[in-house]
Amino acid sequence: MTRSTRPARRLRAAATVAAASWVAWKNGAAPTMAADTSTPWAYHGPTGPAFWGTLDDGWGARAFGKAQSPIDLMPAAAVRTLPLDAIVQPRNGTLRAVAVPNGVQWACANDDGGVCGRATWAGHPYELVQAHLHVAGEHTLHGEVLPAELHLVYCTHPGRHRGGGGREAAHC
Repeated sequence: MTRSTRPARRLRAAATVAAASWVAWKNGAAPTMAADTSTPWAYHGPTGPAFWGTLDDGWGARAFGKAQSPIDLMPAAAVRTLPLDAIVQPRNGTLRAVAVPNGVQWACANDDGGVCGRATWAGHPYELVQAHLHVAGEHTLHGEVLPAELHLVYCTHPGRHRGGGGREAAHC
């Protein structure tokens, strides 16, 4: 593989992860809001995924959900793929670091007050609102935990789009 094809492969992989995450959420995955609370949690041990449903009164869905985070991504099982430039409309913006429990997330701000980026998926427009990094990766790819995983969090206008089962989109 040449150096010039690596970014394209990584972008395709990122688009696959985003699409797989959306499909999982649309088909019953519980939105993960753990980073937005002061309740201690982790990816292993007594506060790991097996116990998330018992750590906070508001996290009950995590005790019985079938496809919530973390999930094992299988790109070959994606139900729909599109070229990245057909999904994402990038813009220039600034990411400001904000400390949150278990890490840091970056809120996105555009100098002219607009959004930092847009994406369209399944006919719904989404705006880039924040990014956060998981070290090691949160999800697995074919059962393998990767060294890191970047989440670019897009959402529709808060309260105006409901996913499968009438749920509000996470983080919006």
